[in-house]
Amino acid sequence: MSEDKIPKVYFFGMSDGLAIKIGFTTDPLSVRKKSILHGQMTKVDLHLLAAVNGTRTHEKEIHNFFLHLKDDVNSTEQFKVAPELIEYINWLRQQWWTYLAEEEVVDEKPAWPQWMPTGCDRRVPFMEEDPYDLIPRHVSYHGPLAGTHWNRLSTPTKSGDDFYTPKEIVDAARNAMGGIDLDPASHWQANRVHKIPKYYHLSRSAHDNPWFGRVSLNPPYGNNAPWFECIKKYWDAKEVEQLCMISPVWVFNTQQAIPIMDRSSAMVILTPTPEFWGHPNGRTGVNHPHAVIYLGHRAKEFRDAFRDYGMPFRPFKEDNTA
Repeated sequence: MSEDKIPKVYFFGMSDGLAIKIGFTTDPLSVRKKSILHGQMTKVDLHLLAAVNGTRTHEKEIHNFFLHLKDDVNSTEQFKVAPELIEYINWLRQQWWTYLAEEEVVDEKPAWPQWMPTGCDRRVPFMEEDPYDLIPRHVSYHGPLAGTHWNRLSTPTKSGDDFYTPKEIVDAARNAMGGIDLDPASHWQANRVHKIPKYYHLSRSAHDNPWFGRVSLNPPYGNNAPWFECIKKYWDAKEVEQLCMISPVWVFNTQQAIPIMDRSSAMVILTPTPEFWGHPNGRTGVNHPHAVIYLGHRAKEFRDAFRDYGMPFRPFKEDNTA
C-alpha cells in the first residue's frame, strides 16, 4: 500500500479551540486538512492533535463512544472539547504509533483494544501549573502546537539531561523476560523507539502509579532510594513478575541496594560501557562501568540474552537456586 493511501483515524482541533473533528481518511493528513478547510463556511484553521492507522469501523466506534459530545447533529465529525475527549487525545499523543505531524508516516497499526477509548487508563489529565512559576511548565513552546489553543497537549520534546537506554539493551531485556510490560522511568521520545506497552515519565510519576508485570528500568542518575523502594514494594507484593534494571555498577554496591540484590537472581557487567542516546548535545552518558541486574525466574534466559553484551553471572547468596 502506498504511503498516501494508508487508512487513518484523525483528530483535528479547530484553531479557535472550540471543537474537535474526528474522521477517517486514506489521503495524507495535509490533503485531508485542505479538503475540510475548503468546505468550511468560516475562517478557521485546523491543527493535527493526533492520528492513528485505523479503519472506518474504528472511526465509527469512536464516534459512538463520544456521541454525547456531538457539537451539532448535522455535523458528522465535530465534537465538543470536553475533558474526557481531550484527555484521551493527550493519552494518544504519548503512544509510539500515533501521528503527531501531518507529514509523518507511521508504519504501526495498533490492535483496536490497544487504543479504544475505554477506562481511565486511556486518559492523561493536564498537570496543574504552579501559580508562582513565571513561565508555565506544561505548555509547548516548540512544535506544531506551539502558540495555539492546543499547546498544553503532551509533546515529546527532549529535556536537558535525558539519556535513553540503547535499543539493543532493551531488546535483550525483552528477550530475557519474554516481553516487557512497563518502563517506569521513560520519555515519550524514548518509547517511540522502545515501544513498551505502558510507561511513566516526568508528568506521570512512577512513584504514584502501580508497577506490574515485566519491568525494564533505567532510573534517572542520582537518587536511587525511591526506585529501590518501589522495586521492593511491588516485588514483595508479587505485582512485578520480572525486572531488568540498568545502572552504574556502583549503584548496586550501595547500602540502599542490598534488599534488591538479595532478591536478584542474575547480573551482567556490560562491556563496553553502553552509549546512551537522546541528549540534546549528543552526549552518551558517564563512562562508568554499567550493569544490569535481573529479578525473576528466567535467570538462564537472562544470561543467554545478555551473553553478547558482557559477563553474566549469579550474585552469591546461600539460598541461590537460579
